[in-house]
Amino acid sequence: MTSAHRAPQPVHRSAHPVLPDVVGGLLVAVLGAVEILSYSAGVDTRFLANVAVVLGSAAACGLSRRAPGLALLALLATGLFQVVTGADLLLTQLALLVVAYGTSRHGSTLVLWLSGIALPFAPVFAFSYLATGSIPSLSDALRILLSPRSGQLVGPALIGFGSLAFFLLPWFLGLVLRGRESTRRSQEEERAALRARDRARDEEARATEIARLRSGQARLARDVHDVVGHSLAVILAQAESAQYLADDDPEATKRALANVAGSARQSLRDVRAVLGATGTPADASAPVHTGALPAGSLQTLIDDVRSTGVQVEDLESGTPRDLTVEHHTVAFRALQEMLTNALRHGRRDRPVGIRRDWPDGSAGVPRLSITVTNLVAPDAERVPGGRGIEGLRHRLDAVGGRLAVHTAPAQDDGTAFTATASLPLG
Repeated sequence: MTSAHRAPQPVHRSAHPVLPDVVGGLLVAVLGAVEILSYSAGVDTRFLANVAVVLGSAAACGLSRRAPGLALLALLATGLFQVVTGADLLLTQLALLVVAYGTSRHGSTLVLWLSGIALPFAPVFAFSYLATGSIPSLSDALRILLSPRSGQLVGPALIGFGSLAFFLLPWFLGLVLRGRESTRRSQEEERAALRARDRARDEEARATEIARLRSGQARLARDVHDVVGHSLAVILAQAESAQYLADDDPEATKRALANVAGSARQSLRDVRAVLGATGTPADASAPVHTGALPAGSLQTLIDDVRSTGVQVEDLESGTPRDLTVEHHTVAFRALQEMLTNALRHGRRDRPVGIRRDWPDGSAGVPRLSITVTNLVAPDAERVPGGRGIEGLRHRLDAVGGRLAVHTAPAQDDGTAFTATASLPLG
């Protein structure tokens, strides 16, 4: 429920100083004492009743702001006591107008309703008591007030109506101010809610921007790792293969160096492409995992490995199909990472097995599966591992794919390492 539909709440005054309330109550008590002493002949029952009326009025006045409910109770109790004991009506009791204001301005909803009912009838009963000398019923009080039977009642009637208006004016004034306070408080709450919503929106925008930047940084790190790691692995393999060339075959040496230079140039182009992709504005509709578009195809990666002198056994099944940019990027980076690991950790005298299984049109979600198998070199454990496998898992997870790696004893000797990347194409 919004603040606009909430019932007006009492204005809390607990933070206000007590001194004004105490001073107000004492002032009423002092004025009342002066009034009753000015015409009292001595201390008698009537005098004591008047003292009680003054004290009750002072208490009601002092409580009107901080405890309006108690003030209303004190006011009604004082009036009832005054009727029962026959105490005098005192001018000091005009201070009870403060109670009428306080109950409507500061009281709870219950106190507001009770005061709205009680205050109009108090002067009516007081007038009737003055007119008849006894406590009348409500119907008798209204009849006496509205139908005076003699000219002697005109004065009390005027007093009754005047008192009624006199008590209701401050009550209505408090009610108006109460409504204004409630409206102001509702507006403040609404403004606070709007500010909180704006802050939440700004924080959400900042969090989204930070997440986008971090995602871009992680993507850049993966792309640089894939490009540089693969290129360096190819260059290293090409350079090491040149060591075994015959000294009397300068043409073979030139071809090996040309392959190294070509791989280095391609590496520079790939790095520029990766860095250039980070400088373009991000498209909000583009997937966050796409990254820089790779140069070349899956076959280009296989040819790079062959150029190092490593034997490659390439097997392809199913019907190849055109891939979307997103799927091509993920498939390219997956094969690139797996071949890089094969060059870094595999035996160079044994072939690297590559298998590409395209969907065959059977039921279910079509998937492309790429598998790379190589024999692990004896010194593979001494080669420090990188972050490629973890980055590859992240790429595949982003498109609903998966990565499976396992080792098994080779047929002749050593250990065979197999990595399979599978990604849905549907």
